Amino acid sequence: MSRTMTTTRTEWAFLGPSGTFTEEAAQALARGLRAEVPRDHWVACATIPDVLENVASGTVDFGVVPIENSLEGSVNTTLDWLAHEGGLTIVAEVALPVSHHLLVKPGVSAGDVEGIISHPQALAQCRRYLRTHYSGVPQYSCESTAAAAERVARDSGKWAAVGTRLAGRLYALEVLESDIQDEANNRTRFVMVSGEIRWPPSRRQEFCRRHGPGKTSALITLGADHPGALYNVLACFAEERVNLTRIESRPTRRGLGSYHFFVDLEGEWWDSSVMRAVEGIYRTGAAVRCLGTYPVIT
Repeated sequence: MSRTMTTTRTEWAFLGPSGTFTEEAAQALARGLRAEVPRDHWVACATIPDVLENVASGTVDFGVVPIENSLEGSVNTTLDWLAHEGGLTIVAEVALPVSHHLLVKPGVSAGDVEGIISHPQALAQCRRYLRTHYSGVPQYSCESTAAAAERVARDSGKWAAVGTRLAGRLYALEVLESDIQDEANNRTRFVMVSGEIRWPPSRRQEFCRRHGPGKTSALITLGADHPGALYNVLACFAEERVNLTRIESRPTRRGLGSYHFFVDLEGEWWDSSVMRAVEGIYRTGAAVRCLGTYPVIT
């Protein structure tokens, strides 16, 4: 059986502009899934909700957005959209190291740099390096690392951008310094989503069989508030020896003290142990919604 994803025309949306880490993640997912995506089938979106809404409306087939960073934590915009809007399922996941590079126009040296521009998080993640090597050089914020590279490429001054190698290639910039991030273990998880109608349970199972063992993300909403309510839910997973790799609370928007719980677990939604755990959770009065069973692309 072929491992290649094929359709007559498949379009992928990602958090843009072109040259972002999310575009790198989308390309890594396409390579890992052996999906052939022509250049004109990539759709750059300005915001995370734009990506997700394009997928939900059927304008594009798949979308790629960040969901968690090892230093900054969860991407709440993604979590809240999945919780409150619905209609999408997670298809695949990839985790990439966050590697920042100092990008300049050809011929610009370290001593020439008049200003450094990037997304605020990128500047913060390179704070130690920039303080040590460019302490007197002013820093400026913009909407993304890719936008920073684009501005350096078109500006007449001798600027530097903190960004990706992909952005450097796209905007014909040179890498003046590589891997300038302060933390070597900084990684970001990205998820690929599709519409639930396009991606029914039967397709999920077949996809996981083709691309490796799956993990599952779910949304749990507690029933009546009482002592031990969350403990009773977690005990259902423990009794079935289902390992949770992540749990996080987010407001339900129903009032103070009311929360959803996002969980990631080892195993697939249709595994007997997972199904028994879910049945037990329902008996506690809580609600459970599967956000997707999917392979982790490496």
